[in-house]
Amino acid sequence: MQDARGRSPSFDISIDPRILYGKDGFKSMTMREQYREMRSYVDAMLPEIEARCDPSRWSEDELTNLRRLSNEGLSFMDEIVAVHDDEDDYFQSLVETCRENLMPLAIGEHICDNVLQTFKHSGVYSWAVPYLTVRDFLTDGLALCDPHGGSASGEQWFSGISELFELHYNGAFNDEDGSED
Repeated sequence: MQDARGRSPSFDISIDPRILYGKDGFKSMTMREQYREMRSYVDAMLPEIEARCDPSRWSEDELTNLRRLSNEGLSFMDEIVAVHDDEDDYFQSLVETCRENLMPLAIGEHICDNVLQTFKHSGVYSWAVPYLTVRDFLTDGLALCDPHGGSASGEQWFSGISELFELHYNGAFNDEDGSED
């Protein structure tokens, strides 16, 4: 429960009842007891997650990381746009949506929304965004969120951006001889 520097987080992280009681111990409870334990756990954790999602509480390291992620995404998107160079209204609309979604605060809000939704549905050990668990989010925040942490992360980042990247990855912008469609 400590960060990389050995410091404990400033808030108490409740323990998932499935971990606290063990798999067999949790399953041996009645459905009502399981629900009550999970409901108490979720109710205790949600305010912590929501507080972490407040942009005014993001550290300078987190904001720096979000700016870096934004710059990387925008740079890659600009490369795709340069190759495509089309006046197609759908493409231009997609590019503008992607630019909005690649702004630093939009990335942070997207991460926070995914963490909240993932936690509500699956608990603390589920992946919230590529390579970031809810627990990582609570203990280390947005500073850990890096889409270069593994394969295919660029395609998972946002739906609009994913669509643009997918078009690029699948060669939709160029036919086999390298000319534009």
